[in-house]
Amino acid sequence: MSGRACAVPVRLGIKRRRKLGQIIAAGTSPQRLVLRARIVLLAAGGMTNAQIARQLGCSVAVTRTWRGRFVICGIPGLFDKPRSGRPETHGPSARLAVIAVATSVPPEGEPQWSRPLIAGHLRGRGLAISASMDPPPGTVLISVDEKTGIQAKSRRHPEIPARPGRDARREFGYVRHGTISVLAAMNVTAGEVIAERIDRNDSATFTRFLAMLDQMTPPHLRICLIMDNGSSHTSRATRAWLAAHPRFSVTYTPKHASWLNMIGQWFGVLTRRLLRRGDFTSRDDLEAKITAFTIRHNKNARPYKWSYDADAEHARYLERHPQPEPPHAALPEAA
Repeated sequence: MSGRACAVPVRLGIKRRRKLGQIIAAGTSPQRLVLRARIVLLAAGGMTNAQIARQLGCSVAVTRTWRGRFVICGIPGLFDKPRSGRPETHGPSARLAVIAVATSVPPEGEPQWSRPLIAGHLRGRGLAISASMDPPPGTVLISVDEKTGIQAKSRRHPEIPARPGRDARREFGYVRHGTISVLAAMNVTAGEVIAERIDRNDSATFTRFLAMLDQMTPPHLRICLIMDNGSSHTSRATRAWLAAHPRFSVTYTPKHASWLNMIGQWFGVLTRRLLRRGDFTSRDDLEAKITAFTIRHNKNARPYKWSYDADAEHARYLERHPQPEPPHAALPEAA
């Protein structure tokens, strides 16, 4: 006997084979689960552990583990077992306080409770629950962008508020009252925002907004703009205006990467906290509520913290998409 362990045979019925195919085809399946399903399918096709490892770019030990686990536990054995997780940070009293606030009527001007709002409310009662770039000296960093086509719409019937044991209920039908567009600028280092309604998203509107920023900014400071490559930002008229105002300098975000602009993060907060669940009876009502939201934001404005980690994201990408190893060059023969 060679003493070498034989690969465990794998046999698949029609239902199991179909289920494994669904796991592989689903875009939401974790890549580690997809790898395990591929191992089982190749094993059922008669391949050895070494052959499967070479084809899928994993180790023989990984292939052997999931092949054996499938034979013993079936498809459920391919999934990770639930873990206990970290210990709870807050006790039952704190959790009940959060639930009580979340199911109460939100503050005036807020369509729903958010985590920062709940934390601030509880902090005022003595219960604490936790929920950039540095410009050169003498320079203010301004992030600028537009949000167009914001819908003013109201529900046909009033919302039924949430109560313990039941979520809030909303009528799906709504009435449209038109749309508005907003041009906004954020002081990146302070987090404060200026937002105004615009009728046209063109060069004339944009340069008037820049002129307002010019007047509002102390004259001894240079202004560094961060903006995308929108047509009103790169037009001949805008470039001419910027050339005539040398205190302005511009940094354009890469194409298809406007999410790098910090004002886009504020627009996301505006959407989640006001626009998505808000009720607006007219375009003027929508404008007034956006203005009120901006004023409340500026009272407690803080700079956004940039948390994107390129190295970590690249490592996750490589984990999801294993790269084939380069072929090894043959060693030259000795003379």
